[in-house]
Amino acid sequence: MKKLSIINIVTILLLSFFVISSFESCKKSKEKKIIGTWRLVPESELVEGQINSWAFSDDNQVKRITAIDTLIAEYSVTSKNLEYYLQINGFNVAYVDLGGKYRINELSKDILKITRIEKSDGDTGGAFKRFEFVKE
Repeated sequence: MKKLSIINIVTILLLSFFVISSFESCKKSKEKKIIGTWRLVPESELVEGQINSWAFSDDNQVKRITAIDTLIAEYSVTSKNLEYYLQINGFNVAYVDLGGKYRINELSKDILKITRIEKSDGDTGGAFKRFEFVKE
């Protein structure tokens, strides 16, 4: 009887280890998938010359590139309760505030959808922004 319970405990511990390990590998996969240049899909008809791209590099730097300027910020990918988040620190200038915490709604090899749930200062009021990108 005791041998059976010890075997059950060992089995549960091993399964727990593998489950936790798989979550970490998923996070690494998300970090790798996000690297590259993503073209923002406009909410309305695209005006010529107003292409907007975000370029994520493997050194945790993200650039927002437009015809007018380029903004540079730092980013990180985190996970909590089986959800993945993109934290952007920067992108704050007088006319645009794109920094903050984003929920990663979808991330595949060619599509990225994110929703901002928290502004850079931690405030959630008025934080909502949704962006959809296609990989260039």
